[in-house]
Amino acid sequence: MAGLAALIFGLVGRKAHDHPYCHACLFDLFGHADPKICPECGLKFRKHNDIAHGLRQKRKGWVLTGTLMVAISVGTGVYKVGSAVWAGRALMPEWVLLQQFNHGDRRAAFGELYSRYAQSNLSANGTAKTVQAIIAVQTNPAERWVTDLYVFLQEARAAESITDDQWEAILLGGARLGLEVRDRVPTGGQWAISLDRKNRFDHGLTWSIASWQSSPGPWTRLTLEECTVNGQYFDLNTWYDPRRRSREPNWDPERAWSYGGGKQTWHTAMTLEPGLYTLKTRWLLEVTERDDPNGTVYSKTINLSNTFTVLPPEESTVTPLRDPSLQPQMDKSVTLNHVVLKTMQDTSQNVEYRLEVEFSLTPPPCPIAFDIIVRTADREWIIGSLGHPGPGGDRVGSSSETTIRPFDDGTVDIILRGSADAAVTRPDMTEYWDGEIVFENVPVERR
Repeated sequence: MAGLAALIFGLVGRKAHDHPYCHACLFDLFGHADPKICPECGLKFRKHNDIAHGLRQKRKGWVLTGTLMVAISVGTGVYKVGSAVWAGRALMPEWVLLQQFNHGDRRAAFGELYSRYAQSNLSANGTAKTVQAIIAVQTNPAERWVTDLYVFLQEARAAESITDDQWEAILLGGARLGLEVRDRVPTGGQWAISLDRKNRFDHGLTWSIASWQSSPGPWTRLTLEECTVNGQYFDLNTWYDPRRRSREPNWDPERAWSYGGGKQTWHTAMTLEPGLYTLKTRWLLEVTERDDPNGTVYSKTINLSNTFTVLPPEESTVTPLRDPSLQPQMDKSVTLNHVVLKTMQDTSQNVEYRLEVEFSLTPPPCPIAFDIIVRTADREWIIGSLGHPGPGGDRVGSSSETTIRPFDDGTVDIILRGSADAAVTRPDMTEYWDGEIVFENVPVERR
C-alpha cells in the first residue's frame, strides 16, 4: 500500500503555478485577457476545458520509488501465489493430478505423482492409473518420448506394478518403421530405397524431475525376413554404382543392437521391364533393454509396401535447375570440414588407403545433388555423392570415405558438381541445382 500511495503521490505531482494555460500545448496564457486562440499552437478555445488553470509537475523521485515498491510487492505476491499453487498440488487428490497429467500441466502433475510414489504415498489404484496414463503417452507416436516417464516405468516394473504385456507395448511402441522408394525409375537406372527407423528413444525429452542415472532407452534390432516385387523374390543386400565400379554390402540381415534411429538408403540396379510394380517387405523388429539382466527380447513383425513405376531406359526422372544467381547462397550452405587420407592395415599386413571428406550443410535454397570429386595435380575422380532436400530440411553433417590409390600431394581440390546420377540415388529428389562448388588447395591430413 505504501508503494501504491507513493506512486499516486508522485503522479499527482506538485502545483507549479496557478496561471491559465493551453490544455493542448501547455502554453502559459498569463497576461492574455480573455484569449480566443492559443498564440502558440493556434487552438481555438471553444470548450471550457480548453483552458486549464494551475499546471502540475510530477514528482519523479516519488514515481520511481513507488514503481519499485509496487514491482517488489507484485513479484512477492506472484511468488507466494505460485508457491501456494504448488503446495496446493501436494494436497490434491490422485484423480485431480491424473486429470492434470492428461489434460493440463503434465510435467508438474507427474512431479507430484512421482514424489508420492517414491515416498510410498501413492495408492495401488493411483499407481495403476498413473502407469496406464504414462503408457498411453509413451506408446503414442504423436507424443515425444519422455526419458523421465520411461525411468518411472522401469521402477514400477521392478516393483511388479507393470505386467509383461504392458512392458512389451511400452518398448515396441517407441520404435516405428517407414519405407520410402523412388517411385519412378528407368530400366537400367539406380533404384533408391530408404528405411526410416523412427526410433523415438534417441530424441527423448528430459524434465529433470529427479537426478536419475539410467540408460537412455531401449535398443532395437532389425532383420529383413522377406522382400518381393509383384510376388517374386527381390534382393536388397547389395548395391552397385557403375561410376565407382564398386560393389559393396549395404544391408546386414543380422545387424547388431542399435540405440539410435535414422534413415538407411540402399540402391540396386533396376532390371525390370517398364510397368507398375509393388514392393513388399516383411521385417522382424526386436526390442530389448540394454541393462535387462534377463536379456528379454520383445519382437513384432512389420509389413511395409510401396508402389513404383519402371520407365523406358531413355526417360529421365530428375530435372536440372540452371540458376547461376544461386551461387553465393550455395557457397554459404556447404562447409568443407576436413580431408583425411588414412593408411589402414589388416591382420594379414595388407595396406589400404582410404580418403575421407567431411562436410556440414545448412538448408540450401533448392535441392542439391553433387558428385564429390577429388582433383590432384594429375587426375580427378569421384569418391561419392552429397545431397540435401533444400529449404525446410535440417542442418546436417555428411562424410564420404572410399578406398583410393595413394598420392603425394599435400593439397587437393574438392569439387561438388551437380549430377543427375547423384540425384537419382535419393528416393525423394525430382530436381537438383545444376551448378558447381569448388574448394581449392585444401590441406590433406594424413593418419
